[in-house]
Amino acid sequence: MTLYHFYWGEAYDELQLAFHLRSADYPTEEAFQAAEAEASAFMDGFVGERESGPYHFDSTGGPREARPDGISWAAFRRRHVVEGAPTPFRRRR
Repeated sequence: MTLYHFYWGEAYDELQLAFHLRSADYPTEEAFQAAEAEASAFMDGFVGERESGPYHFDSTGGPREARPDGISWAAFRRRHVVEGAPTPFRRRR
């Protein structure tokens, strides 16, 4: 499973979590990749970054499901892309 956390803010030393994107929330790898491309395109121009993980491991050292923080990309997208709610930060370009 892939998990990304997207962060944004007015400056790189003041970033806040915007949303998470988790492959387990999508029916196919292609659907996840399309969502990742759309999320990355939306965030283009904002001060921000994307982080992978965190990854969690069970007692045998094997991966177990990572727990995302914050709201999902689907909820964020609905609020800011579909419904047009203003974002708390301005795009830089």
